[in-house]
Amino acid sequence: MVVNGTSALRIQAGDLAKAKLELPKIIAESGLTLLRYELTLPSLEDIFIELIDNGGND
Repeated sequence: MVVNGTSALRIQAGDLAKAKLELPKIIAESGLTLLRYELTLPSLEDIFIELIDNGGND
């Protein structure tokens, strides 16, 4: 996705502790530059879309 004219990557992780440890390492090893790293809660729209995409079956 592009945010304010800059390419962005949004990742949803099931294991937060593992993601915090592994993601910066994976990004560095890939040769990409990490400009910002933040944790956010899903928006109501994100939750709605996930429910619709999964048919409400989780």
